[in-house]
Amino acid sequence: MSDSFDFDESHPRTVIVNYHSLMSDADFEATLARFDHIMASRSVRYVVILNVLHSKMGPFSQARRQAEWMRDRAALMKSKLLGIAMVMPSAAIRGVMRVITGIQPMPVTYSMVGTLQEAQEWAAEQILKSPNPSSPNRAQSKGAASQ
Repeated sequence: MSDSFDFDESHPRTVIVNYHSLMSDADFEATLARFDHIMASRSVRYVVILNVLHSKMGPFSQARRQAEWMRDRAALMKSKLLGIAMVMPSAAIRGVMRVITGIQPMPVTYSMVGTLQEAQEWAAEQILKSPNPSSPNRAQSKGAASQ
């Protein structure tokens, strides 16, 4: 486990990823591999909360890699995720995320919020909207940001 991030998978309908500091490229790849494992192993649709606890921008190479990863897994993400909430503490981090979503639009509904509580409330709304935990959520294919 890395000191730069941790995953909380204790709830079946949410996965919270806390990013404590900038990640090395190896740690970044480890998070992507962990997401691959979670998507492969969960049978119930869920919301991901990305909780950025620092205000430093990562390298553009990681933003580009994340965009590629999302593009390659868009169909899988649509079938597994109810949405992604991003807790962003700074305008700079939100700017990086806008670059990533500009390169590769999010394949699912997402929200950029300022606090973990807001993200958890948004996640609860997405879960309540889901008619069946394992059915695809076809209405959320394009993604809609709220700020």
